[in-house]
Amino acid sequence: MHVAQLSASTDASARTSRRPHGDVGVILVSTLTKLVLVLAVVGTIGYDTFSILTTQYRVRDDVLGAAQLANQVLHDGHTAQAATAAVRKYAADHGDVVVHQGPVTGRKNGWTVELRREAHTIAASYVPKAKNYVVASSTATASDELSAT
Repeated sequence: MHVAQLSASTDASARTSRRPHGDVGVILVSTLTKLVLVLAVVGTIGYDTFSILTTQYRVRDDVLGAAQLANQVLHDGHTAQAATAAVRKYAADHGDVVVHQGPVTGRKNGWTVELRREAHTIAASYVPKAKNYVVASSTATASDELSAT
């Protein structure tokens, strides 16, 4: 009887020892799946954040350059139409859209420009709170300080 009990307990321990090895594959696959999902979410948030921040920065930089260019065109003695064309070309070359531009009232050779650009995002354009930041808009004015009236 003792031998039968020993052999039965050996069979039971053999069955139990095989089971964890089978479960290790399932645990590993589920852990790796969770890790990939977390990395995808973190990567998407990181990409969208970086894209929004760089777009905001670039539009602010571009609008200053466009306003200074238009002011320089006016300063060189060209017409307002030439300044308008220069700003439109500058904006198109940099991927921006001109929302508004024109001479500054009360100043000679002053020009104001408003540019807009949409950030390339993966998911931020679908999130209601983040939609406000996806489209960057900025306004700048450049004028000759000595010619102000």
